[in-house]
Amino acid sequence: MNRIVSAFAVVLALVFCLGAATASARELPVVTGEHWVKSTEGERKAFLLGAATIIGLEYQVQGGAPAEDKTLVDTWVPGLSPYTLETLVKGLDDYYKNNPGKLNRPVIEVLWTEFALPNVYKK
Repeated sequence: MNRIVSAFAVVLALVFCLGAATASARELPVVTGEHWVKSTEGERKAFLLGAATIIGLEYQVQGGAPAEDKTLVDTWVPGLSPYTLETLVKGLDDYYKNNPGKLNRPVIEVLWTEFALPNVYKK
C-alpha cells in the first residue's frame, strides 16, 4: 500500500510540475496518452487511484442523489465498476498501443468515452 501511495505522490508531483510550467491559474494539467505511455505501471495505477478517489469523493459529497444535470458521477461509478485497476491499466495501454495517432488524447477522455459510457449505455 505504501508503494501505491508513494507512486500516487510521484504522479501528482509530476502532473503539477508539468502543468505548472504551462498552465495559467485557471487551468488544470491534462495527462495525455503521451504521458501515459512514458509512465511506469505504478504511476499509471496511481493516476487511476487518484481519479477513483475524486469520483468517490464527489459521490459522497453529493449524498448519492445528485442533481442529474450537475454531475457525471452517475455515469462514472457504474461505467467503471466492472473494471479493476489492472484491467483499466491494460485497457488504456491497449488503447494507446492500437491508436498511436491519438497519444494527444487525454487519459480521462479515453476513460470516459471508451470505458465508462459504453457500460452505462449498453442496450
